[in-house]
Amino acid sequence: MAPAGTVIVAGLMFACTVFAFSAVGLIRKVPLVKPALITIALLCTVRGLIGIPTFVTAAGVDIWQIVASTVWLYVGVCFTAGSIEHSTALKSVT
Repeated sequence: MAPAGTVIVAGLMFACTVFAFSAVGLIRKVPLVKPALITIALLCTVRGLIGIPTFVTAAGVDIWQIVASTVWLYVGVCFTAGSIEHSTALKSVT
């Protein structure tokens, strides 16, 4: 089960990379870049914020949850900034 899950997660991360590289012009344009960037940013940010109750509860500290949530939140913020920059660049071109 773990190898299948790893392959699925790796595929999703690859898709995120393709959309990000397409948005900045490193590869040719792929369809639905703007909605994909917004969706990725939203999902990553929400996943990052899920870990906040871990910081607040006294049930114990799960270091893995803290690290994972911090990374997801950082990625979500970066995708949000990239989405805003991509939208601004598109508006200035037209």
